[in-house]
Amino acid sequence: MDVSELEENLFAASDAKLHRDMCKELSAVYCKVLSIFPSLEEARPRSKSGIQALCSLHIALEKAKNILQHCSECSKLYLAITGDAVLLKFEKTKSALIDSLRRVEDIVPSSIGSQILDIVGEIEHTKFLLDPSEKEVGDRIIALLQQGKKFDNGNDSTELEIFHQAATRLSITSSRSALAERRALKKLIDRARVEEDKRKESIVAYLLHLMRKYSKLFRSEMMDENDSPCSTPCSPTGQGSNEDRVNAFGRQLSKFGSINYKPMNSRKSGQMPIPPEELRCPISLQLMCDPVIIASGQTYERVCIEKWFSDGHNSCPKTQQQLPHLSLTPNYCVKGLIASWCEQNGITVPTGPPESLDLNYWRLAMSDSESPNSKSVDSVGSCTPKGFKIVPLEESSTIESERQEKEENNDPDVNDEVDSEINVLEGYQDILAILDKEEDLAKKCKVVENVRLLLKDNEEARILMGANGFVEAFLQFLESAVHENNAAAQETGAMALFNLAVNNNRNKELMLTSGVIPLLEKMISCSQSQGPATALYLNLSCLEEAKPVIGSSQAVPVFVNLLLQETETQCKLDALHALYNLSTYSPNIPTLLSSNIIKSLQVLASTGNHLWIEKSLAVLLNLASSREGKEEMISTQGMISTLATVLDTGDTVEQEQAVSCLVILCTGSESCIQMVLQEGVIPSLVSISVNGSPRGRDKSQKLLMLFREQRQRDQPSPKRDEAPRKTVSAPMAIPAPVSAPESEGLGFRFSTMAILGLIKRVTRISINNSRIRVYPVRYFQSKDFSSTNSFNGEDAAKLPVLIVGAGPVGLVLSILLTKLGVKCAVVDKATSFSKHPQAHFINNRSMEIFRALDGLAEEIERSQPPVDLWRKFIYCTSLSGSTLGTVDHMQPQDFEKIVSPASVAHFSQYKLTNLLLKRLEDLGFHVRSSKESDGLEVDAVVARQILMGHECVAIDGNKDSITATVSFLKGGKNMKRNIQCSLLVGADGAGSAVRKLTEIEMRGEKDLQKLVSVHFMSRELGEYLISSRPGMLFFIFNTNGIGVLVAHDLLQGEFVLQIPYYPPQQSLSDFSPEMCKMLIFNLVGHELSDLDVADIKPWVMHAEVAEKFMGFENRVILAGDAAHRFPPAGGFGMNTGIQDSHNLAWKIAALVQGSAKSSILNTYETERRPIALSNTSLSVQNFRAAMSVPSALGLDPTVANSVHRFINKTVGSILPTGLQKAILDNVFALGRAQLSESILNESNPLGNQRLSRLKSIFEGGKSLQLQFPAEDLGFRYLEGAIVPDNKSEAGDPEVPSGRRRDYVPCAVPGSRLPHMYMKILSDSTRDVIVSTLDLVSTEKVEFLLIISPLQESYELARATFKVAKELMANVKVCVVWPSSDEGLERESNSALAPWENYVDVMEVKRQNGEGTSWWSICKMSERGSILVRPDQHIAWRAESGITLDPTLHMRDVFSTILGKQ
Repeated sequence: MDVSELEENLFAASDAKLHRDMCKELSAVYCKVLSIFPSLEEARPRSKSGIQALCSLHIALEKAKNILQHCSECSKLYLAITGDAVLLKFEKTKSALIDSLRRVEDIVPSSIGSQILDIVGEIEHTKFLLDPSEKEVGDRIIALLQQGKKFDNGNDSTELEIFHQAATRLSITSSRSALAERRALKKLIDRARVEEDKRKESIVAYLLHLMRKYSKLFRSEMMDENDSPCSTPCSPTGQGSNEDRVNAFGRQLSKFGSINYKPMNSRKSGQMPIPPEELRCPISLQLMCDPVIIASGQTYERVCIEKWFSDGHNSCPKTQQQLPHLSLTPNYCVKGLIASWCEQNGITVPTGPPESLDLNYWRLAMSDSESPNSKSVDSVGSCTPKGFKIVPLEESSTIESERQEKEENNDPDVNDEVDSEINVLEGYQDILAILDKEEDLAKKCKVVENVRLLLKDNEEARILMGANGFVEAFLQFLESAVHENNAAAQETGAMALFNLAVNNNRNKELMLTSGVIPLLEKMISCSQSQGPATALYLNLSCLEEAKPVIGSSQAVPVFVNLLLQETETQCKLDALHALYNLSTYSPNIPTLLSSNIIKSLQVLASTGNHLWIEKSLAVLLNLASSREGKEEMISTQGMISTLATVLDTGDTVEQEQAVSCLVILCTGSESCIQMVLQEGVIPSLVSISVNGSPRGRDKSQKLLMLFREQRQRDQPSPKRDEAPRKTVSAPMAIPAPVSAPESEGLGFRFSTMAILGLIKRVTRISINNSRIRVYPVRYFQSKDFSSTNSFNGEDAAKLPVLIVGAGPVGLVLSILLTKLGVKCAVVDKATSFSKHPQAHFINNRSMEIFRALDGLAEEIERSQPPVDLWRKFIYCTSLSGSTLGTVDHMQPQDFEKIVSPASVAHFSQYKLTNLLLKRLEDLGFHVRSSKESDGLEVDAVVARQILMGHECVAIDGNKDSITATVSFLKGGKNMKRNIQCSLLVGADGAGSAVRKLTEIEMRGEKDLQKLVSVHFMSRELGEYLISSRPGMLFFIFNTNGIGVLVAHDLLQGEFVLQIPYYPPQQSLSDFSPEMCKMLIFNLVGHELSDLDVADIKPWVMHAEVAEKFMGFENRVILAGDAAHRFPPAGGFGMNTGIQDSHNLAWKIAALVQGSAKSSILNTYETERRPIALSNTSLSVQNFRAAMSVPSALGLDPTVANSVHRFINKTVGSILPTGLQKAILDNVFALGRAQLSESILNESNPLGNQRLSRLKSIFEGGKSLQLQFPAEDLGFRYLEGAIVPDNKSEAGDPEVPSGRRRDYVPCAVPGSRLPHMYMKILSDSTRDVIVSTLDLVSTEKVEFLLIISPLQESYELARATFKVAKELMANVKVCVVWPSSDEGLERESNSALAPWENYVDVMEVKRQNGEGTSWWSICKMSERGSILVRPDQHIAWRAESGITLDPTLHMRDVFSTILGKQ
């Protein structure tokens, strides 16, 4: 074969889809080298250099072949956007060929060498250049990708235009070429997944999405003359053929709407990066602003998914699975990732939801409005056109996606598909013949039903059938069905016409002219056929020409009546949608009004069901645009009240519509303004003006200005020399203005006018959307320490661990480290331990940890108040007033100790600190003040010391150690001491000095609320509450004050009152002891004779997590509030910190004692930071739940902060401080006026509505929660010092819902070891019962291997002992004997000899005889085994034994856990 023949065959086989000129050049070179390759192989020397030279040439040829094959098989779209990368590959291949040929030239005879030199010269003169036209196409597609999909999901002309032009240029204009393109993209996605290239996968997936989205635009092969088998392939740059394709393709585009075509170079491509798919909403395909998680685990933009749910859907749009509930959970992780991605790529973080999707969404809902009663039928056989598949109704909604999926997965031979579609028109004629000649209505019904299914989601079939007589045929069939009064046939015929009309105005027009309306009038008059008739009416009402026809028909009164009838939801929705469409045609409005539509819509909007409210308001807006509609709405009894209720209770979209309605109604109508003001809408309008949608904010501002103008006309302005009325009560957390008509005082007028006069500026408040930045686990690349000598005690002058912070987190860590044999010391800047109660709730997991601290848990249980005194949260008007609601947070299982050996506790932080200090003293620790530390040398080692009054002021580090400089007072002088240590742990609280010195930033929501904490004692109050209404938290709402009272100990009369705090208008001096006493008396309802205010301190509520937990090459570590600070709702702060210490202690000990590498410390952040993020989200959810109660009482929780920010950012620099404070006090007083008895009672309609709403919150468990067992005990580490299952049945942990969920035991690696009581089997301790958690040692770093008494398990245990000894690790084996083996000898000595560190235990059944076995609790086979870490978390498991060599396997397991890989 000569060179030309080789070249011709290669290029014919290659047939490059793009970059053909470059492929042709490279192909020519490739063929020439191949032609001499046999000669090279014959002449090759046997030297090593010769073989290497030929190998390098072979590799270069493979590169050339691969790039040619890539251009032949790859997607055209992908080749276009990667043009620069392809060009680079060509250049690299060229260089590789030149280099390898020159190497070969040196080792072959001169005759062959001369041929090589000629080829090299030819290659050197070869120039690879991108085709300008192809590059332009690539740029346009890249621009489309970079726009972040700011289009509605199915109807954007700009996106369609760009894609149309790109596809046309690339010759993707037929169904055949589109199918080949989709298959190529599918292969690319599979390859990207194998390569784990997420970026490439997301880009290609989006291209495939576009191909599928616009698949119906590509012509059928039978209509494609240019692509017929005998035609020559057209160049993508050919002008003539390209123009023809544009015209042909444009005809298909006309189905989607009118497009103004522009040349390819009319818009420059952007340079913005492509957002990852997981950061874009699956509905809007836009970068998300407010991502939320639904029950399926998928994340969506809040506005989009709320729209989906409000339209009656109860399934996941992406996975189609039915949802058990429709609650939304903020996804702070994704929100943080979006913020991080935007910051890294220089993109502005989205600050608002996507543009309204209402119109498109209604059209989508219309296209999905199939009758739920339709039945599937058998296929018709010969009358089914070739190439179409008849499917049951329940499958038909996905027929198009299934067809495309099947096409993409088949071999790329489309000839069969072409053949199957050639006779489509002939098949249509067969169907028409059956419908024309068949007299049996039942047989005709089967044919129509199959065609109906065929039409669904098939745009081409609709066009072809509509043009070939099917409209007339279906109408004739429907007429026969109506004549015979056959309801099933009527439904089939109507829905066939419905599918024929979807997105096809021509078919709609044919139906109108052919007389469909008279038939529908007959159908809709019969209840059995109202559903399908209404659906078809809805479809037709989208056509402008049909609106006057339908509006003047008998259908309108029926639609209005359907709104109030007990009929199918879908039928009622269709009627409502149809009325909306008809109301957009103004001449229809008088007819609609005469049908009493206003009253029907008012009833629907007042149901409280979001499914109806938004759509009813949309119709009302259209009606209000006419004078007649406006007058009737104002005069309709209850309409204004209904709109006011929506302002108070509706979602953002509903509020926007309601306020828009009110603006229209109030404009030019003073009587309407008075009616609206009487409904008390001012608080809701203020809230919407700050927190509503952009249009809602604008409309609420306009309505408030209308009110202001009205009052200026009716009332005189207040005199300037009259000061605002003041109040002695403290300002409250949740103010809202009140429109009580009896409030006629000067203070009321001043404060109201002050707020209303400034409300226009309120809308301009810039709300800082704080965010939590989330980093991937491996974002922080940690360095291994240069050596471990600094940890093994060789340096006597250096302290192994210094802990900064003597709070519960630091003290627990010091106890754990000391018990594990690690020397440590503690320093704290405070001169003494605080007596302020602070945290008080200890959850199950923390109490389990305390059980191992020398009986600490038992002492807490003995010392805490009885549980009946703190199990409830009480909501009331005062402590001696009426009760608004009570929530009991304890359930029977909380005391049964089935899932945990410890119960939760209510125990003040300062009391816990005292118990921890007692245990440290027993371990040899000494607490020293700055004076008592005078005896220590300045640079002395301070092991087992707690140095109070010592503030960490500097940190310096090198590769071997950390030097902490602490400052303290000595003889009135400020002295400094340097403490050298191997590790420094910052547990110094929310304002951590260690974190600041390490320059680690906090990420999340700052300043959620500022409060003043008032610690006081009153046994009188304690005794009163014990006898009348005992509880832990008291939420008090009355006109004199609002506050949260924490009853730390009713028996001792110890309380803390939390009061909102608004600096700089307020200062701490405003909260004097006398002022606080007055407020306490107001909230109690009477004076207390023994009230003693002990302490007053301000604090700020945050929801933040440190961007990293480690610094200074992992020698400085953050724990507790220094690493994360949460709202107190749920009590996660101290508990999460204690669990940080538990996770960290054994890892430090393993490192110091030499059994682990320093990389084990990396796993602390890997494991604990995701838990901190999850607990942050849950705390914020719980905090928001707490705010639902004041919201239900008419107090918007956001108004106080918004008004405060408004004053600070606007008038704060103008008005005197006293006047600012007066305005703030008056606004708060107005808010508290909502709580007056005249409003908040069941006889007042507004008060009754609010109390009912409050009751539903309590009964539905939607208020502040105390316990979260699933999160407290069920949190799981996904990676770190564990060996994850290859296929974990547990999957990813369930996203917290904000509601209490019970804990389900789990033995998946990373989870806490399940609890079960066991009896220790030995002669001396036969009756000792312990928890499985107690089997884990706290005295040394020791792993626990749990097995069954089986031979293979014993072999694994012996192998584990051997490996642990090799790696200097400790392990104990626990053999679990089933309780059913009565009478058998239970002893493992002979099976485990010579190893002795084991324990035999037996399962203990519950007292009632119930219970399951240990292995069933773990959901494992008894042949399985579990390896438990020293912190009681599972490190590894084998679910049913291991098949590999046990010694090798366990060596890998321990090496992975201890960082010794």
